[in-house]
Amino acid sequence: MKISYGRLLFCAALITAPIVHAENAVVLESFENGIGSASVDHGSDGRPLLNPPGVALGEYVKADNRDPNVTEGGKSLKVVLSGKKNFSRDFLVTLSPEASEKIRRAAASKDVARYLLRYDVIFPPANDFVYFNSALLLGDSRDVLISSGGVRTMSVALDLLTGLPAAGPIVLDFADDFDVKGDFSNAVIYLDNIRLVDTYAPGAKPVVHVLQSFEDAGNPTGGAVNFTDWDGDKGQAAIRTTFSQYTAGGSSDTRVSDGGHALEVVNNNPTAWHADFVIPFNHTKLAEVLQLDKPIEQRPTPEQLSHYTLRWDVTYPTLTNEWINSTYHTIAGFLPTIQGSQSKLQNRRLTYSVTLDQTEWGTWHEMSPVLVFITEGPQAKRDSKMYYDNFRLIDTGAATSSK
Repeated sequence: MKISYGRLLFCAALITAPIVHAENAVVLESFENGIGSASVDHGSDGRPLLNPPGVALGEYVKADNRDPNVTEGGKSLKVVLSGKKNFSRDFLVTLSPEASEKIRRAAASKDVARYLLRYDVIFPPANDFVYFNSALLLGDSRDVLISSGGVRTMSVALDLLTGLPAAGPIVLDFADDFDVKGDFSNAVIYLDNIRLVDTYAPGAKPVVHVLQSFEDAGNPTGGAVNFTDWDGDKGQAAIRTTFSQYTAGGSSDTRVSDGGHALEVVNNNPTAWHADFVIPFNHTKLAEVLQLDKPIEQRPTPEQLSHYTLRWDVTYPTLTNEWINSTYHTIAGFLPTIQGSQSKLQNRRLTYSVTLDQTEWGTWHEMSPVLVFITEGPQAKRDSKMYYDNFRLIDTGAATSSK
């Protein structure tokens, strides 16, 4: 399955049901007073420049309490996309001066992994399309929400966000990319409940647990192994990656973000989307928190997991007019956010950030919890090296307030 955003491709498999729970959140825009904050992105190409424009915005009113197209209050923004299916920057939401300042202050906070910008997208039924991307272009971030139908929630870690305007309104720029089954006339999505979430428990101080930084001489690659449980594009599992422990060349070596080593992954043919390798976390703090060995009813609640953020760093290779992307999977379905950041990931480090209440974790793998890494890359068929480091779990819950 190919899911494109500009020169980046974001891919995965099936998605699970959304996780809904109480949040410590401030609503920034829920379209209860109309849709005046929303506008078609006429400054871009694609659907907005069709004649007539292939983007139509409208106010949607909740039919009843079971209506899934509204997630906060009684209204949402209805977006109708027509004309063509491929990637397009479609519409904007301009936050109020008050909401913009709240986002700006949160992004400037020194509190690690504290604030999230979140919103809900309600996608068409899964049987209507092959995939559906909804991308947020904000500052220097390019985050993509991938779905196969239903309500999904985007989360953007504000302490990692750069490039926001120093003053004035903050504008959320939404782009879409999808492929339908059969003939295409239009696609309808709904946007609601744009909010600022504080993940810190009262009085909490963050505690960082390093899960894997490839420092162990007895386990230099952190247990990374090729993943062959899912078939490749031609009906057979492909093995195209090799691993080694990388040693930093000096304090300025961006390929290492914790300690003196990182995991070097060489992909000998990254042109096609493929689930390549797995890193296990079965004997780490992540496993202790998730408690996947217990029955579902005895595991932590989403509210409890909302105080844990999983992060890791990936350094991308030096490329010329090419691209490469690393996405991830918990073997339980889609993660709601695939973070792609800038469209040119050349020789730079990207931090992936996932709050644990966003995810479900598969238990069938013998080393669960695991992360499976999926690569799609340069058009030129040549080896590409990527460097993974500093897998860490950040605890911002009440249990840390006395530490």
